[in-house]
Amino acid sequence: MRLIYSTAACSISPHIVLEEIGLPFETQRVSTKEGGTRTADYLRLNPKGKVPVLILDDGRVITENPVILQFLARAHPDSGLLPEPLSEAFEALQVCEYFCNTVHSFGLTRLFNPRAFCVHEEHHAEIRAEGAHVVAKAFALVAPRLEGASFLFDRFSIADAVLFFFEYHARRLQLAMPPAVDLHLDRLLERPSIRAVLAREGLA
Repeated sequence: MRLIYSTAACSISPHIVLEEIGLPFETQRVSTKEGGTRTADYLRLNPKGKVPVLILDDGRVITENPVILQFLARAHPDSGLLPEPLSEAFEALQVCEYFCNTVHSFGLTRLFNPRAFCVHEEHHAEIRAEGAHVVAKAFALVAPRLEGASFLFDRFSIADAVLFFFEYHARRLQLAMPPAVDLHLDRLLERPSIRAVLAREGLA
């Protein structure tokens, strides 16, 4: 398998999951800032012009973060990356979908790229504040699950890998996090798979 990722982007979540599974995989870095996802070659691979992209050994291409994460977890059930029973699996997928879609699009994007919402710079501070509110609301929703717990579910799952991306950037941006969420990030930063991915992406 080959994962196409951009440094510190949402593609860090499947990068972590691949490391957790422990099977050999390749990586290919593209720079979204430098237009790496807008080249003709890349758009032939993924016409949506986004990361991540997972290329399977048989050449099939999978895109969209929640889909890649669910595929990896279901293709490798012994990894335990999709919680059991089925009711918890659906809860984990709901966390992934909510953060990958709503919180990323309307939270982090407002924080990192307010111009996508308004070209007038005088409104950018307000847009960033709205983004911070979206992220804070999301953290408040998952914080009760992390009270006195190491992970969102009984063990590390794809939902934790997704949450890590948002926690990592919240700390970088000095956004306040609930204590349980802050501690969750501290624990994940000690996890071998995450340390390996941060080193590979040049973030260690």
